[in-house]
Amino acid sequence: MIANPLDALDSRNWDRERCIAELSAAVRDRHSLRLLGAVLAANTLQCWPDAVSELAHVPAPDPEWAASLLWFWNEQGLYSIGHGLRDQIFLLAEVLRRYVNPYRGPAMTLFRGEALERHRRGVYGIAWSSKRHVAEWFVRNRRCRDTGGGVLLRTQAPPCAIVVIPQEMRPNAPEFEVIVDPRLLGDVQVLPFDPLNG
Repeated sequence: MIANPLDALDSRNWDRERCIAELSAAVRDRHSLRLLGAVLAANTLQCWPDAVSELAHVPAPDPEWAASLLWFWNEQGLYSIGHGLRDQIFLLAEVLRRYVNPYRGPAMTLFRGEALERHRRGVYGIAWSSKRHVAEWFVRNRRCRDTGGGVLLRTQAPPCAIVVIPQEMRPNAPEFEVIVDPRLLGDVQVLPFDPLNG
């Protein structure tokens, strides 16, 4: 138990091992402040891939752990996880796949707002949307604008690429989100879209 809640943010003296353990404990307990301390340490120590891979330590299947992992994604997915894992964001999809029920539905048409430079390298995030307008919002409002612009993408995701539809586990999940393993996506197309007039 942390006596002073702000002590959870003081990760200046942590090593990689402590950071990885604290991140796992924060996810398990769904403790936002403790998670923030672990995120700061993971950024400083540059140990995101190891920290996320360690989240696969719980014996599977475990629906409660799956819910905790989705909580982690909801808390830190928009920026910290993607920034920390960079081109290895698929690691979180791999971990999630261990704990969620396998997707058994059909292929899905999915959309994503992505940074142009990432698209040019064929690197995509794990969060896509079944609704085009959501992806358009991300092109207009996300960091895409600060990284050389953004593009609106569409793909026909095969069932093997779909990891989980968070709304099936959390009815209030935002953005009609579908989490995929981006390495298993087929053709990814750029759609015409003007973020200033779209």
